[in-house]
Amino acid sequence: MILLLLQTADPSLTAVAQNLTASFNGVKEFCDSHKLVITSSTTQLIQLYPVGKRIPNDFNLRLDNCYVQPQMAVKLLGVTLNHLFTISPHIDNIVNKCHGHLGTLVRATPYIPTQLLKLSYTAVIRTHMEYCSFLFKSAA
Repeated sequence: MILLLLQTADPSLTAVAQNLTASFNGVKEFCDSHKLVITSSTTQLIQLYPVGKRIPNDFNLRLDNCYVQPQMAVKLLGVTLNHLFTISPHIDNIVNKCHGHLGTLVRATPYIPTQLLKLSYTAVIRTHMEYCSFLFKSAA
């Protein structure tokens, strides 16, 4: 798996598209020469913009005969970021996931020793809450 993060900023969306396409093609050439594969069909595109700014809905990139549409949120190394560059979707996902796991542990309480419950909590629930927890501080 190759993580490729390209960024550019310009008032003109045409210039943004040209810059991103040129950057992608340069990286693709490098990867091809080193026998690495970039799959254009799994490429994600997100536009970061302020709350009041309107972006045309028809913006997309064509990379290797594959059209890449902007998404409202993308998952990057297990962290979900939205178009406002906040991690609120990620936090919501973690809260829901941990509630489900916690409910399972509560139902298992009569059947599992306390020490094993603590170990399960640490391994299953706390790991989700602590992954990239340094990002949560900035969200508060």
